[in-house]
Amino acid sequence: MNTLDEVKSLIQQELIEGIVETMQKESELLRYLGWRNAVSHTIEWNIETGETNVEFYSRNEDVAEGTPAWAKRTAALVRLGGDCDLDRLDLKLAVGGRLQSDTMTLRAQATARTFEKYAIYGLTSTTTNEKQLKGLLRLIAEVESTSTTDLDAVNNTQVVAYHATSATIAVDCLDALADALVGDPNCFMLNKLMRRKIKSLLRAAGTNLTLGEGKFGTKVEYYGTVPVVINDFIPSNMDDNDGSSVNAIQSWSKNQTRAATHDNSPIFALQFEEKKFTGFQPGAMEVIPVGILQKKDAVRVRLMWYPGLALINPRAAAVLTGATDGT
Repeated sequence: MNTLDEVKSLIQQELIEGIVETMQKESELLRYLGWRNAVSHTIEWNIETGETNVEFYSRNEDVAEGTPAWAKRTAALVRLGGDCDLDRLDLKLAVGGRLQSDTMTLRAQATARTFEKYAIYGLTSTTTNEKQLKGLLRLIAEVESTSTTDLDAVNNTQVVAYHATSATIAVDCLDALADALVGDPNCFMLNKLMRRKIKSLLRAAGTNLTLGEGKFGTKVEYYGTVPVVINDFIPSNMDDNDGSSVNAIQSWSKNQTRAATHDNSPIFALQFEEKKFTGFQPGAMEVIPVGILQKKDAVRVRLMWYPGLALINPRAAAVLTGATDGT
């Protein structure tokens, strides 16, 4: 028989598991992304910035020193969540359980969408602030250096410029993007606009994306053997490259109207593993009963999560720039 504390713990665990499942159903990215345990506010990792020299030697020849060159990269854990106020009378009535369940479901869906959004452009654009998650655009930019805030295809191997300024994509851009990784990507991540264009190009060539089944019975499309993951928050209004295959993501305004010279959509190739592109968190998210409010007849419940993202292996992610769907 379980004690009251054990029953409370089981209820909390089931609630968290339900929230996590809801978030994974809401976000394709969260279905693939793995998580490592975080033990401090800031995640630190080393990336190789220069290969070691390995030579052939003759008998009795002096052996040259060739230690690999390393550089530190960091990302902070963030606080993501919010409060829900539940009317106490509604909770006492038969609809109470449904009210709490529906409220937590909506909160979980909103949390997944917010995470998915800033996992792309967190700490970039003209509206960045230090509270945001460090997203993929910034993580890939920092492969070049910790101070880099643009996507420079000339000096960053993980930036694939489809055009020096901008051009309508061809299907082989996905192959070029995959080639920027060491090994095959676990997914291509793009928005629906670019998926429509790629499917149109494939149909014109007498083929198409193939269809399979993923987690929770969801349908998954594949380019060859690589899943195509949709993220609705990948922008379609990014600025053109500057003419030298450089994209100034820090001066981009994410709220600007899509028009000529700012109608680009990035595409990502990603590998999800513990030592590649991964998430960090100090334990699972929490549902915290704050208690009865003083000024209104309601109970407050808080959902709080402390995630972070890290690109441990710089060759585990790449982004395509200077590409549009041609509309």
